[in-house]
Amino acid sequence: MSVEAPNIEDIAARVGLEAISAAALLLTDEPVCVVGGEALPWLERLRFLDTVFSLLPYGMRTRLSASTWTSSTAGRWWTSKARNECRLSFTKHAPEGVHSVRWGALTEVSSSRHDAHRYQNLLVDRCGQPTALIEWLAAGTEPMSFSPDGRARALARLSEFTARDDAATRAISADQFTMERLLNECADFLKSRQDGKLAEHLDRLGNMVSRQGGRFFTGEQRRYQEVIAERQLLWTWQDVDDDLLFQLHAVILKVGYGPKLSARNMDEILDGVGSPGRSLLLAMLRMPSDAVVRLTLACRLDDKAELRRAFDQHSAGDLVNVAAREPYDGRLIQEIVDELARRGSAEEGLDIAGALREHNYLSDAIKALHPASIENRTRVLRRLLVAAYGQNLEPMEFAEIVGLPPGGEPLLAAAILSHGAGAGETLLQTVVLSYLGNAGLDPTTFMKVKSALLEPKLGGPAPSDDPEAYEDGSGNLNAPEGAVSRILRKLRNPMSRGRSVRVSSRHGHLEEAAGLRRQDGSGGKDWLPYVLLAILGVAVVLFFVLGYELLKSL
Repeated sequence: MSVEAPNIEDIAARVGLEAISAAALLLTDEPVCVVGGEALPWLERLRFLDTVFSLLPYGMRTRLSASTWTSSTAGRWWTSKARNECRLSFTKHAPEGVHSVRWGALTEVSSSRHDAHRYQNLLVDRCGQPTALIEWLAAGTEPMSFSPDGRARALARLSEFTARDDAATRAISADQFTMERLLNECADFLKSRQDGKLAEHLDRLGNMVSRQGGRFFTGEQRRYQEVIAERQLLWTWQDVDDDLLFQLHAVILKVGYGPKLSARNMDEILDGVGSPGRSLLLAMLRMPSDAVVRLTLACRLDDKAELRRAFDQHSAGDLVNVAAREPYDGRLIQEIVDELARRGSAEEGLDIAGALREHNYLSDAIKALHPASIENRTRVLRRLLVAAYGQNLEPMEFAEIVGLPPGGEPLLAAAILSHGAGAGETLLQTVVLSYLGNAGLDPTTFMKVKSALLEPKLGGPAPSDDPEAYEDGSGNLNAPEGAVSRILRKLRNPMSRGRSVRVSSRHGHLEEAAGLRRQDGSGGKDWLPYVLLAILGVAVVLFFVLGYELLKSL
């Protein structure tokens, strides 16, 4: 009898789950039988066999034979003769030890059969265009065996189907699937504690990476990363020699994340393993990387020598950039603050100041370091300002710091403490007036505001609903009018009732009158602390309140 040559589109129309399963299982180099199809006509079974073979590269099909029916009782025939003469057949019951595919269903290939499992997944992904896929596989006429190398080349051929029209993707090599198989086998050797075979596989993987020069195909490393995570190859395995464990981690990192370890991949690895061991951290630290990776790993390693080595490789700008990176790492931020303080004492403040300025003096990072304590945030920010500018701020440095987008109360307090005496006047001159000057006021109004801020006048008789506005009950104010006088009155010590305050318009600052009540005849109490307290109060409050109060009163 004669049978017409099948049309490729007819073959493509018959590609189903059972055909995909059978084709993948053939890569195990073991017999495969199909059960549940005994009611099918023999011609339909023949067409199915042809469909299965079409899902393999043509160079591999020449080594296959098949049968539309084989007796399930011929056990010896299945285990000996079938291996060489019949790889695929229909039968009623699958003999023991023979792969079985059920008609009309997808038979999951075990992940322990690495090549076959991978081939099945690739077929499922690529069967959206079955006609084009079959044509592509048929063009692979190079002879291929079912050895590990032959299976790797079959996997490469199948994978190339989606990459062949991508000009940015070079031809896929069989090495990709050899690497994947070796990764899986390394995991198997770890579980079975076969250290010798594990070391041999690691050497082979390392040589393959070196031969490729660290270059990988599009999407290739993503697949390796999936295998590495699934098989837990970067975990800390107990009872494994330290040197072998370090070799494992170093080689696996090169395969999955080389040649340069990015911050994104570092985060993915650390999140995936949960609690990384010293071996993994050291292996990651030895990879080429940037400042974020190097400093983060050195800090996690908790090794002062490694941390010092990492610090010495980077500028103050690098350190500040790392500290400002979100999500914030509190421990790393503290280490960087300590290092910047050390560098400041070594007269590297100019570089530190420029770096801090770009990140608002790390105010947000410091808040994350001490979320519940303004005092601690102020203390840390003060250390940074001393490192950048020295113990005392010049007026322009002060204006530069507090004139930036607000860093919060701690930064303002730290700047005032760094400025020292006269901070209130500097705040008025360089910050408040500058802020109001840019608010769009007309020149006449602005000059009035400036005069009211810098040259307040003594108040004359004026009515008030506030009893505390009068010192002697006569209705005469003994302090400047308006918001400033109210603030200063509240800052005064309650025990100092009866003191009078005068304002020197020539010098533009407050002085306490000399006529203080004397308690012990010694010539009067020291007035300087009260003046400084008033200036400090003005500095803090004016920044937030005064502009609004004055504009409102106008």
